[in-house]
Amino acid sequence: MCVSDNEVEIVLVPADGDFDPTDVGWQRQTHALYQELREYVEVRTVTKPGQGQKGGVVEVIIALGASGAITAVLTVLRQWLNQRSSRSVTLTITGERPVTVTLDTVGASDESLQAAIVAAVEHAGNG
Repeated sequence: MCVSDNEVEIVLVPADGDFDPTDVGWQRQTHALYQELREYVEVRTVTKPGQGQKGGVVEVIIALGASGAITAVLTVLRQWLNQRSSRSVTLTITGERPVTVTLDTVGASDESLQAAIVAAVEHAGNG
């Protein structure tokens, strides 16, 4: 994927402490997340082989080009995270200095999550 000067690329890795990444139920849940994200941003998936596993860990790569994209993505992620307390999402913002942020269901408001993502994007050299 070619990322233009005004786009930010984020690698998203969802997790749930109650599911193995190869579990069919988990795969359905993550597929639903990806479909929801596709309504707002460009999304592609890449499967990275897991050590000693069949299949692998699925990374979602999203391109944030529009100004409202961060807000839309955070809204989708917050709703998805709130469905199960064992879920988390790790976001790696690419750039000159990649930054990784992990979001979970514990005590973060949408505003604080957005501020963290915006700060991470700026730190990564993309903002």
